[in-house]
Amino acid sequence: VNGETCDDGNSVSGDGCNSICRVEFPNVITFNKTYGSNSVLGPGRYEKAKSAIQLADGSYVFAGESTSWNYPKTCIWLVKTSPLGSVCDYSSDGTCSNQYSFAKKFCSGSMENGKILRTSWDGGYLIAGETLKLDGKKDILLIKTDIFGNELWNKTFGWQGSNEDAVDLAPIGNIGAENGYLILGRTANGLFTSQPPTSWLIKINLMGDTCDYTNGNCDGPNAFVRIIGNKMTLMNQVIYQSDGFVLAGNTNSIGSVGMGGWLLKLNIPGNSCDYYSNANCTGLNQFSRFYKFSGEFNSVSRVLSPAGYIIGGMFYSPSNG
Repeated sequence: VNGETCDDGNSVSGDGCNSICRVEFPNVITFNKTYGSNSVLGPGRYEKAKSAIQLADGSYVFAGESTSWNYPKTCIWLVKTSPLGSVCDYSSDGTCSNQYSFAKKFCSGSMENGKILRTSWDGGYLIAGETLKLDGKKDILLIKTDIFGNELWNKTFGWQGSNEDAVDLAPIGNIGAENGYLILGRTANGLFTSQPPTSWLIKINLMGDTCDYTNGNCDGPNAFVRIIGNKMTLMNQVIYQSDGFVLAGNTNSIGSVGMGGWLLKLNIPGNSCDYYSNANCTGLNQFSRFYKFSGEFNSVSRVLSPAGYIIGGMFYSPSNG
């Protein structure tokens, strides 16, 4: 829960600390924990959780941002708790570790934030977010840790003079040479879109490396970069399946009909059918489906029987806005 506490199962305004509430049927809170400095280190300090997961052993891991121990810098904060939400004593500097829990900070510049947390194939963690560059713009930041939260490597993705944002992160399954990760982001780089932002998909190898994307699309060993759309395109989720990658969002790149929902599938090499010529094109392990309506697609899930997809999103009612 981001900056909230819980009482009877409903969220109410909190004091700027992270809270995790575990609620079990029938709406009984089994524990309520807060994490952070409670502003005792001074005004303006806060912690925010942006993404949380539960592990197979019942423990919890969350990632977000912290200013308490490095004010005014903003650091990424990664915390693992026990199944009942207990954590080691991080009060001195925001970090700690013991047999069951840890708290880790990642501070390489003046501002980092962790927005997306995933487990990786080796039991470690992947954190995607943004970092502030010297020119005041943002790059996408990806941090890989081991199972104990210790940083193994970090990578940044972006262009000088433009803002890039992380939107989604998807580890690719254990399929030999295709192992790696998918980063879905947005860019305001005017070289690639006349109506920013637009989306871009980055496939990286297990060490976080990709091809040279200076000029946009590129291909490399077990890696590629694809600019998605040439006008405002806001893809919100990417999922991996054995024969390709499926993205869901909305776009203004299809002809001159305005914004609409968009479901796009790329094949394993990262190529799509020609959606500029045909908004509803189909190719080998590729398709584009454009849905003209006032709203957006926010998520997609694959359904195996019968084969297809479930798309979630929002519809803007003319009467309600």
